[in-house]
Amino acid sequence: MSIEDPLIRRRPLGGGWGVAAALAVQALCVALAFACGAAGGWAWSWTLFLAVPLVNFVVYGMGSRRTL
Repeated sequence: MSIEDPLIRRRPLGGGWGVAAALAVQALCVALAFACGAAGGWAWSWTLFLAVPLVNFVVYGMGSRRTL
């Protein structure tokens, strides 16, 4: 059984492009949520905020690879 060092850095999925894509999706989702809410769709605009943690989970969590 091996014990992994928690201080080893993890590289995001896609490297720099993955980080840029995550930031773009977050900004787009927030802007769309406020735009839909301003158009009278406050009841459903909150669902766009669910994409923010989902994208972060894929880029930084599940999809990241260990670097040595």
